[in-house]
Amino acid sequence: MPLSTGATLKLNPWNGDTFTMSLVPKGEMAAAVLNLGPTPLGFVRFQIDPSDERNAMSVRFPQEGQAFVFMRSD
Repeated sequence: MPLSTGATLKLNPWNGDTFTMSLVPKGEMAAAVLNLGPTPLGFVRFQIDPSDERNAMSVRFPQEGQAFVFMRSD
């Protein structure tokens, strides 16, 4: 069973196919998110294959020096 934090992410266009990522102050996460302030947490980029399908999403957290790639599986 997947672990869920109940967090909601908001993506805002930043540069081409890259978006900034921030948490939405909602539900149980609201107080913690408001304490973080308005600065985006990281960046999201969708990778598109030659047939225009979104096949991967990379997430980068520059302050923590972490990056993750999530691959689409059908």
